Amino acid sequence: MKILADEHVDFPIIYLRRDNGFEVLSIAEDDFGIIDENILVKAVRINAILLTADKDFGELLYKFGLPHRGVVFFRLEGLKPAEKAVLILDLFSEQGENLIAAFTVLTGHKTRIIRGE
Repeated sequence: MKILADEHVDFPIIYLRRDNGFEVLSIAEDDFGIIDENILVKAVRINAILLTADKDFGELLYKFGLPHRGVVFFRLEGLKPAEKAVLILDLFSEQGENLIAAFTVLTGHKTRIIRGE
């Protein structure tokens, strides 16, 4: 499963995912500063799930109907990057294929996977 990490995803999250066999591309490493719409375009082009902490992607999907291959939006305020990394790794390990073409919200207390129409 290929993942595209938005530019504000902490590097410990990216590194732990890579260390566990996931192919993770990083906007911060490759395309820092590109606009959100182009991040979604890139994710679709490379067939990757977008990993982000930016709530604007929900609006792009639901208000403007932009295409996607799946978006994982995490809200893990107050946790250290290493703690976030473990929760996100667990999500991808447990849910895997369920994340494809879905909008997923991960908080410290629950996970919501919203399937498109």
